[in-house]
Amino acid sequence: MLVILWIAGWSHQAIKKAQVEEEGGWRHPLHADAFGYYVYLPGAIHSGMLVDGTSDHFRLRLVQNGIDTTGGKIVTKYTYVTALMQLPFYLAAELIEGWGVTDGTSDTHVKLMVISGITYWTIGLLLLGRVLLRRSGLGVGWTVVLLGLASFTTPLFYYAYRMPGYSHVYSFFLVTVLLYTLPWQAGDRRSDHHSVLHYLAGALLIVARPVDVVIVMVLFAWSVGRVRDPGWAARALAYHTVALLVVALPQFIYWNWAHGEWLHYSYQGEGFDHWSSPRIGLTLFAARNGLIPWAPLFAFFPLAAFYAARARAWLAVMSAVAIILILYLNASWHDWAFGCSFGQRATVQYVPLLLLVLAPMVHKLAESPRILRTTTLLFLLFMCRTWYFMALDFDVCYFQEPWDFSGYFALMQAAMS
Repeated sequence: MLVILWIAGWSHQAIKKAQVEEEGGWRHPLHADAFGYYVYLPGAIHSGMLVDGTSDHFRLRLVQNGIDTTGGKIVTKYTYVTALMQLPFYLAAELIEGWGVTDGTSDTHVKLMVISGITYWTIGLLLLGRVLLRRSGLGVGWTVVLLGLASFTTPLFYYAYRMPGYSHVYSFFLVTVLLYTLPWQAGDRRSDHHSVLHYLAGALLIVARPVDVVIVMVLFAWSVGRVRDPGWAARALAYHTVALLVVALPQFIYWNWAHGEWLHYSYQGEGFDHWSSPRIGLTLFAARNGLIPWAPLFAFFPLAAFYAARARAWLAVMSAVAIILILYLNASWHDWAFGCSFGQRATVQYVPLLLLVLAPMVHKLAESPRILRTTTLLFLLFMCRTWYFMALDFDVCYFQEPWDFSGYFALMQAAMS
Protein backbone atom coordinates (compact mmCIF):
# COMPACT_ATOMS: atom_id res chain seq x y z
CA MET A 1 0.00 0.00 0.00
CA LEU A 2 2.85 2.40 0.83
CA VAL A 3 4.39 1.75 -2.58
CA ILE A 4 1.09 2.53 -4.32
CA LEU A 5 0.73 5.75 -2.32
CA TRP A 6 4.34 6.68 -3.17
CA ILE A 7 3.73 6.14 -6.89
CA ALA A 8 0.41 7.98 -6.77
CA GLY A 9 1.87 10.96 -4.92
CA TRP A 10 4.89 11.44 -7.15
CA SER A 11 2.81 10.79 -10.28
CA HIS A 12 0.29 13.45 -9.27
CA GLN A 13 3.02 16.03 -8.84
CA ALA A 14 4.80 15.00 -12.05
CA ILE A 15 1.58 15.22 -14.05
CA LYS A 16 0.92 18.72 -12.70
CA LYS A 17 4.43 19.70 -13.78
CA ALA A 18 3.96 18.18 -17.24
CA GLN A 19 0.59 19.87 -17.82
CA VAL A 20 2.19 23.30 -17.49
CA GLU A 21 4.19 22.72 -20.68
CA GLU A 22 2.74 23.42 -24.11
CA GLU A 23 2.14 20.37 -26.31
CA GLY A 24 4.69 20.25 -29.09
CA GLY A 25 6.98 22.62 -27.21
CA TRP A 26 10.56 21.67 -26.51
CA ARG A 27 9.88 21.55 -22.76
CA HIS A 28 7.05 19.02 -23.11
CA PRO A 29 7.84 15.52 -21.78
CA LEU A 30 6.70 13.96 -25.08
CA HIS A 31 9.13 15.81 -27.34
CA ALA A 32 12.38 15.17 -29.22
CA ASP A 33 14.01 11.86 -28.16
CA ALA A 34 11.00 11.00 -26.00
CA PHE A 35 8.68 11.14 -29.00
CA GLY A 36 11.19 9.19 -31.09
CA TYR A 37 10.97 6.27 -28.65
CA TYR A 38 7.23 6.62 -28.06
CA VAL A 39 6.21 6.75 -31.73
CA TYR A 40 6.37 2.95 -31.99
CA LEU A 41 3.25 2.69 -29.82
CA PRO A 42 0.68 4.72 -31.77
CA GLY A 43 2.55 4.09 -35.01
CA ALA A 44 2.72 0.30 -34.84
CA ILE A 45 -0.58 -0.29 -33.07
CA HIS A 46 -2.85 1.97 -35.10
CA SER A 47 -1.25 2.52 -38.51
CA GLY A 48 1.38 -0.17 -39.00
CA MET A 49 4.12 2.51 -38.87
CA LEU A 50 2.64 4.13 -41.98
CA VAL A 51 1.76 7.82 -42.25
CA ASP A 52 -1.47 6.99 -44.07
CA GLY A 53 -4.29 6.63 -41.60
CA THR A 54 -2.81 8.98 -39.02
CA SER A 55 -4.40 12.28 -38.02
CA ASP A 56 -3.19 15.69 -39.15
CA HIS A 57 -2.30 16.38 -35.53
CA PHE A 58 -0.13 13.26 -35.36
CA ARG A 59 1.58 14.14 -38.64
CA LEU A 60 2.39 17.55 -37.21
CA ARG A 61 3.96 15.88 -34.18
CA LEU A 62 6.06 13.73 -36.52
CA VAL A 63 7.37 16.85 -38.24
CA GLN A 64 7.93 18.72 -34.98
CA ASN A 65 10.05 15.89 -33.64
CA GLY A 66 12.10 15.23 -36.74
CA ILE A 67 10.66 11.80 -37.55
CA ASP A 68 11.47 10.73 -41.11
CA THR A 69 8.33 10.06 -43.16
CA THR A 70 9.99 9.53 -46.54
CA GLY A 71 8.03 7.07 -48.64
CA GLY A 72 5.05 7.24 -46.31
CA LYS A 73 6.80 5.24 -43.57
CA ILE A 74 7.31 6.36 -39.97
CA VAL A 75 11.05 5.94 -39.54
CA THR A 76 12.59 6.57 -36.14
CA LYS A 77 16.27 6.16 -35.34
CA TYR A 78 15.51 4.98 -31.80
CA THR A 79 15.07 1.36 -30.76
CA TYR A 80 11.75 -0.07 -29.62
CA VAL A 81 12.55 -1.24 -26.07
CA THR A 82 11.49 1.97 -24.31
CA ALA A 83 8.13 1.81 -26.09
CA LEU A 84 7.79 -1.85 -25.15
CA MET A 85 8.24 -1.00 -21.48
CA GLN A 86 5.70 1.81 -21.78
CA LEU A 87 3.22 -0.50 -23.53
CA PRO A 88 1.13 -1.50 -20.46
CA PHE A 89 0.58 2.17 -19.63
CA TYR A 90 -0.23 3.01 -23.25
CA LEU A 91 -2.83 0.23 -23.32
CA ALA A 92 -4.32 1.59 -20.10
CA ALA A 93 -4.64 5.00 -21.77
CA GLU A 94 -6.31 3.37 -24.79
CA LEU A 95 -8.74 1.62 -22.46
CA ILE A 96 -9.62 4.94 -20.83
CA GLU A 97 -9.93 6.95 -24.06
CA GLY A 98 -11.33 4.18 -26.24
CA TRP A 99 -9.34 2.03 -28.65
CA GLY A 100 -8.11 4.18 -31.52
CA VAL A 101 -10.33 7.14 -30.59
CA THR A 102 -7.29 9.42 -30.23
CA ASP A 103 -3.98 9.46 -32.07
CA GLY A 104 -2.09 8.22 -29.00
CA THR A 105 -0.81 11.62 -27.87
CA SER A 106 -3.79 12.73 -25.78
CA ASP A 107 -3.47 14.16 -22.28
CA THR A 108 -4.40 10.75 -20.92
CA HIS A 109 -1.58 9.09 -22.84
CA VAL A 110 0.91 11.66 -21.59
CA LYS A 111 -0.30 11.20 -18.00
CA LEU A 112 0.10 7.43 -18.23
CA MET A 113 3.58 7.86 -19.72
CA VAL A 114 4.49 10.02 -16.71
CA ILE A 115 3.13 7.35 -14.37
CA SER A 116 5.25 4.75 -16.18
CA GLY A 117 8.43 6.69 -15.41
CA ILE A 118 7.54 7.01 -11.72
CA THR A 119 6.58 3.33 -11.53
CA TYR A 120 9.80 2.00 -13.03
CA TRP A 121 11.83 4.39 -10.87
CA THR A 122 10.05 3.15 -7.74
CA ILE A 123 10.33 -0.55 -8.49
CA GLY A 124 13.96 -0.05 -9.48
CA LEU A 125 14.68 1.59 -6.11
CA LEU A 126 13.02 -1.29 -4.27
CA LEU A 127 15.07 -3.88 -6.16
CA LEU A 128 18.24 -1.87 -5.67
CA GLY A 129 17.51 -1.62 -1.95
CA ARG A 130 17.23 -5.40 -1.74
CA VAL A 131 20.53 -5.76 -3.59
CA LEU A 132 22.30 -3.36 -1.23
CA LEU A 133 20.91 -5.07 1.87
CA ARG A 134 22.03 -8.43 0.54
CA ARG A 135 25.46 -7.42 -0.75
CA SER A 136 26.76 -4.49 1.30
CA GLY A 137 26.10 -5.45 4.90
CA LEU A 138 24.52 -2.04 5.47
CA GLY A 139 21.42 -1.63 7.58
CA VAL A 140 18.08 -0.36 6.35
CA GLY A 141 18.83 3.22 7.40
CA TRP A 142 22.04 3.60 5.42
CA THR A 143 20.48 1.78 2.47
CA VAL A 144 17.66 4.33 2.42
CA VAL A 145 20.26 7.12 2.54
CA LEU A 146 22.03 5.66 -0.50
CA LEU A 147 18.75 5.32 -2.40
CA GLY A 148 17.90 8.94 -1.62
CA LEU A 149 21.30 10.06 -2.85
CA ALA A 150 20.90 7.95 -5.98
CA SER A 151 17.61 9.64 -6.77
CA PHE A 152 18.27 13.25 -5.89
CA THR A 153 22.01 13.84 -6.37
CA THR A 154 22.16 12.27 -9.84
CA PRO A 155 19.96 12.84 -12.93
CA LEU A 156 17.85 9.77 -12.04
CA PHE A 157 14.97 11.71 -10.47
CA TYR A 158 14.90 14.23 -13.32
CA TYR A 159 14.49 11.49 -15.93
CA ALA A 160 11.82 9.70 -13.90
CA TYR A 161 9.85 12.81 -12.96
CA ARG A 162 10.49 15.43 -15.64
CA MET A 163 11.47 13.42 -18.73
CA PRO A 164 9.97 9.93 -18.40
CA GLY A 165 9.77 9.50 -22.17
CA TYR A 166 13.54 9.11 -22.48
CA SER A 167 15.09 5.67 -22.21
CA HIS A 168 17.15 6.28 -19.08
CA VAL A 169 14.74 5.46 -16.25
CA TYR A 170 13.75 2.23 -18.03
CA SER A 171 17.40 1.26 -18.47
CA PHE A 172 17.95 2.06 -14.78
CA PHE A 173 15.16 -0.37 -13.93
CA LEU A 174 16.65 -3.08 -16.16
CA VAL A 175 20.04 -2.74 -14.45
CA THR A 176 18.40 -3.21 -11.05
CA VAL A 177 16.74 -6.38 -12.37
CA LEU A 178 20.12 -7.60 -13.64
CA LEU A 179 21.70 -7.03 -10.23
CA TYR A 180 18.79 -8.53 -8.32
CA THR A 181 18.91 -11.74 -10.36
CA LEU A 182 22.69 -12.29 -10.32
CA PRO A 183 23.94 -15.61 -8.90
CA TRP A 184 25.14 -14.52 -5.45
CA GLN A 185 27.26 -17.39 -4.27
CA ALA A 186 29.19 -20.38 -5.57
CA GLY A 187 26.82 -22.99 -6.94
CA ASP A 188 23.81 -20.72 -6.62
CA ARG A 189 21.76 -21.28 -9.76
CA ARG A 190 18.86 -19.20 -8.41
CA SER A 191 15.39 -20.11 -9.63
CA ASP A 192 14.50 -20.55 -13.28
CA HIS A 193 12.29 -17.50 -12.87
CA HIS A 194 15.26 -15.38 -11.81
CA SER A 195 17.45 -16.77 -14.60
CA VAL A 196 14.92 -15.89 -17.29
CA LEU A 197 14.55 -12.39 -15.87
CA HIS A 198 18.32 -11.95 -15.78
CA TYR A 199 18.91 -12.83 -19.41
CA LEU A 200 15.81 -10.97 -20.58
CA ALA A 201 16.83 -7.81 -18.70
CA GLY A 202 20.32 -7.97 -20.18
CA ALA A 203 18.98 -8.34 -23.70
CA LEU A 204 16.48 -5.50 -23.30
CA LEU A 205 19.21 -3.27 -21.87
CA ILE A 206 21.51 -3.89 -24.84
CA VAL A 207 18.83 -3.38 -27.49
CA ALA A 208 17.62 -0.21 -25.74
CA ARG A 209 21.11 1.33 -25.83
CA PRO A 210 23.75 -0.98 -27.34
CA VAL A 211 26.58 0.84 -25.57
CA ASP A 212 25.22 -0.54 -22.29
CA VAL A 213 26.56 -3.94 -23.23
CA VAL A 214 29.35 -2.68 -20.93
CA ILE A 215 27.13 -3.40 -17.92
CA VAL A 216 26.19 -6.89 -19.06
CA MET A 217 29.82 -7.73 -19.81
CA VAL A 218 31.22 -6.69 -16.43
CA LEU A 219 28.45 -8.45 -14.50
CA PHE A 220 29.00 -11.58 -16.59
CA ALA A 221 32.75 -11.40 -15.89
CA TRP A 222 32.08 -11.10 -12.15
CA SER A 223 29.68 -14.04 -12.25
CA VAL A 224 32.21 -16.24 -14.05
CA GLY A 225 34.63 -15.72 -11.19
CA ARG A 226 31.91 -16.25 -8.60
CA VAL A 227 30.08 -19.39 -9.75
CA ARG A 228 32.42 -22.38 -9.42
CA ASP A 229 30.83 -24.43 -12.15
CA PRO A 230 33.12 -25.17 -15.14
CA GLY A 231 30.22 -25.29 -17.58
CA TRP A 232 28.29 -22.33 -16.23
CA ALA A 233 30.07 -19.63 -18.26
CA ALA A 234 29.40 -21.34 -21.59
CA ARG A 235 25.76 -21.94 -20.73
CA ALA A 236 25.26 -18.40 -19.48
CA LEU A 237 26.88 -16.94 -22.60
CA ALA A 238 24.59 -19.08 -24.76
CA TYR A 239 21.53 -17.93 -22.82
CA HIS A 240 22.60 -14.29 -23.13
CA THR A 241 23.04 -14.74 -26.88
CA VAL A 242 19.69 -16.44 -27.40
CA ALA A 243 17.88 -13.82 -25.30
CA LEU A 244 19.58 -11.02 -27.23
CA LEU A 245 18.60 -12.50 -30.60
CA VAL A 246 14.99 -12.96 -29.50
CA VAL A 247 14.69 -9.43 -28.12
CA ALA A 248 16.51 -7.89 -31.10
CA LEU A 249 14.41 -9.72 -33.71
CA PRO A 250 11.56 -7.15 -33.78
CA GLN A 251 14.15 -4.39 -34.19
CA PHE A 252 15.83 -6.27 -37.04
CA ILE A 253 12.44 -6.73 -38.74
CA TYR A 254 11.67 -3.03 -38.38
CA TRP A 255 15.06 -1.97 -39.76
CA ASN A 256 14.67 -4.30 -42.72
CA TRP A 257 11.20 -2.88 -43.42
CA ALA A 258 12.30 0.74 -42.98
CA HIS A 259 15.80 0.64 -44.51
CA GLY A 260 16.11 -2.63 -46.41
CA GLU A 261 18.82 -3.83 -44.01
CA TRP A 262 18.46 -6.34 -41.19
CA LEU A 263 21.26 -4.64 -39.25
CA HIS A 264 21.22 -0.87 -39.64
CA TYR A 265 23.10 1.96 -37.94
CA SER A 266 20.28 4.45 -37.48
CA TYR A 267 22.37 7.27 -35.98
CA GLN A 268 23.70 8.41 -39.34
CA GLY A 269 26.15 11.31 -38.96
CA GLU A 270 26.46 10.64 -35.22
CA GLY A 271 29.17 8.51 -33.71
CA PHE A 272 32.21 8.21 -31.48
CA ASP A 273 34.27 10.87 -33.21
CA HIS A 274 36.70 11.45 -30.34
CA TRP A 275 38.17 8.01 -29.60
CA SER A 276 41.72 9.36 -29.59
CA SER A 277 40.92 12.64 -27.85
CA PRO A 278 37.93 12.09 -25.55
CA ARG A 279 36.46 15.22 -23.98
CA ILE A 280 37.19 14.04 -20.45
CA GLY A 281 37.40 17.46 -18.79
CA LEU A 282 34.17 18.67 -20.35
CA THR A 283 32.35 15.42 -19.65
CA LEU A 284 33.31 15.44 -15.99
CA PHE A 285 33.38 19.09 -14.98
CA ALA A 286 31.70 21.43 -17.50
CA ALA A 287 28.84 23.65 -16.39
CA ARG A 288 26.92 22.50 -19.44
CA ASN A 289 25.92 18.93 -18.67
CA GLY A 290 29.15 17.94 -16.92
CA LEU A 291 28.91 14.91 -14.67
CA ILE A 292 30.07 16.27 -11.31
CA PRO A 293 28.19 19.61 -11.28
CA TRP A 294 24.86 17.90 -11.98
CA ALA A 295 25.48 14.55 -10.26
CA PRO A 296 27.66 15.38 -7.24
CA LEU A 297 27.33 11.85 -5.89
CA PHE A 298 29.86 10.83 -8.54
CA ALA A 299 32.42 13.12 -6.88
CA PHE A 300 32.84 10.41 -4.22
CA PHE A 301 33.55 7.76 -6.87
CA PRO A 302 37.41 7.81 -6.85
CA LEU A 303 37.66 7.48 -3.06
CA ALA A 304 34.87 4.90 -2.98
CA ALA A 305 36.57 2.81 -5.68
CA PHE A 306 39.76 2.85 -3.57
CA TYR A 307 37.86 1.60 -0.52
CA ALA A 308 36.15 -1.08 -2.61
CA ALA A 309 39.50 -2.35 -3.91
CA ARG A 310 40.98 -2.40 -0.39
CA ALA A 311 37.95 -4.30 0.88
CA ARG A 312 38.21 -6.74 -2.06
CA ALA A 313 34.57 -6.06 -2.86
CA TRP A 314 34.95 -7.40 -6.37
CA LEU A 315 31.43 -6.68 -7.58
CA ALA A 316 32.01 -3.06 -6.57
CA VAL A 317 35.38 -3.07 -8.33
CA MET A 318 33.83 -4.46 -11.52
CA SER A 319 31.09 -1.85 -11.26
CA ALA A 320 33.78 0.83 -11.05
CA VAL A 321 35.33 -0.54 -14.24
CA ALA A 322 31.96 -0.25 -16.01
CA ILE A 323 31.57 3.37 -14.87
CA ILE A 324 35.06 4.28 -16.09
CA LEU A 325 34.37 2.66 -19.46
CA ILE A 326 31.06 4.46 -19.99
CA LEU A 327 32.59 7.81 -19.05
CA TYR A 328 35.26 7.24 -21.68
CA LEU A 329 32.62 6.30 -24.26
CA ASN A 330 30.48 9.33 -23.37
CA ALA A 331 33.51 11.60 -23.69
CA SER A 332 34.23 10.05 -27.10
CA TRP A 333 30.71 10.65 -28.46
CA HIS A 334 30.43 13.35 -31.11
CA ASP A 335 28.30 15.42 -28.70
CA TRP A 336 29.75 14.83 -25.24
CA ALA A 337 26.95 16.99 -23.71
CA PHE A 338 24.16 14.86 -25.25
CA GLY A 339 22.14 17.86 -26.38
CA CYS A 340 19.48 19.16 -24.03
CA SER A 341 20.24 17.24 -20.88
CA PHE A 342 20.29 17.48 -17.10
CA GLY A 343 23.92 16.52 -16.62
CA GLN A 344 25.35 13.39 -18.22
CA ARG A 345 22.04 11.63 -18.80
CA ALA A 346 23.73 8.57 -20.30
CA THR A 347 25.03 7.74 -16.80
CA VAL A 348 21.57 7.33 -15.22
CA GLN A 349 21.55 3.56 -15.69
CA TYR A 350 25.00 3.36 -14.07
CA VAL A 351 23.73 4.79 -10.78
CA PRO A 352 22.99 1.30 -9.35
CA LEU A 353 26.61 0.37 -10.03
CA LEU A 354 27.76 3.59 -8.37
CA LEU A 355 25.91 2.62 -5.19
CA LEU A 356 27.69 -0.73 -5.16
CA VAL A 357 30.99 1.13 -5.42
CA LEU A 358 30.00 3.51 -2.61
CA ALA A 359 28.75 0.79 -0.25
CA PRO A 360 32.13 -0.26 1.28
CA MET A 361 32.99 3.37 2.04
CA VAL A 362 29.54 3.99 3.53
CA HIS A 363 29.94 0.84 5.61
CA LYS A 364 33.11 2.35 7.07
CA LEU A 365 31.29 5.63 7.67
CA ALA A 366 28.54 3.76 9.52
CA GLU A 367 31.17 2.57 12.02
CA SER A 368 32.63 6.06 12.55
CA PRO A 369 32.02 8.30 15.62
CA ARG A 370 28.50 9.67 15.97
CA ILE A 371 29.53 13.29 15.41
CA LEU A 372 31.07 12.38 12.04
CA ARG A 373 28.03 10.33 11.03
CA THR A 374 25.63 13.10 12.01
CA THR A 375 27.60 15.82 10.24
CA THR A 376 27.89 13.72 7.11
CA LEU A 377 24.18 12.90 7.09
CA LEU A 378 23.25 16.56 7.44
CA PHE A 379 25.53 17.44 4.53
CA LEU A 380 24.07 14.65 2.39
CA LEU A 381 20.54 15.79 3.24
CA PHE A 382 21.49 19.30 2.16
CA MET A 383 22.80 17.90 -1.13
CA CYS A 384 19.58 15.98 -1.75
CA ARG A 385 17.42 19.02 -1.07
CA THR A 386 19.50 21.33 -3.27
CA TRP A 387 19.75 19.10 -6.34
CA TYR A 388 16.11 18.04 -5.97
CA PHE A 389 14.99 21.64 -6.42
CA MET A 390 17.54 22.14 -9.19
CA ALA A 391 15.96 19.23 -11.04
CA LEU A 392 12.50 20.74 -10.56
CA ASP A 393 13.53 24.18 -11.81
CA PHE A 394 15.92 23.22 -14.62
CA ASP A 395 14.77 24.63 -17.97
CA VAL A 396 15.40 21.44 -20.01
CA CYS A 397 18.46 22.86 -21.81
CA TYR A 398 21.59 24.59 -20.52
CA PHE A 399 22.06 27.48 -22.91
CA GLN A 400 25.33 28.95 -21.61
CA GLU A 401 28.76 28.03 -22.94
CA PRO A 402 30.26 24.79 -21.58
CA TRP A 403 32.45 26.52 -18.99
CA ASP A 404 30.05 29.35 -18.16
CA PHE A 405 28.76 28.57 -14.66
CA SER A 406 26.54 31.65 -14.37
CA GLY A 407 23.34 29.77 -15.19
CA TYR A 408 24.36 26.86 -12.98
CA PHE A 409 25.02 29.01 -9.92
CA ALA A 410 21.81 30.98 -10.50
CA LEU A 411 19.86 27.71 -10.52
CA MET A 412 21.67 26.50 -7.40
CA GLN A 413 21.03 29.78 -5.59
CA ALA A 414 17.32 29.56 -6.38
CA ALA A 415 17.27 25.95 -5.17
CA MET A 416 18.91 26.89 -1.86
CA SER A 417 16.64 29.86 -1.16
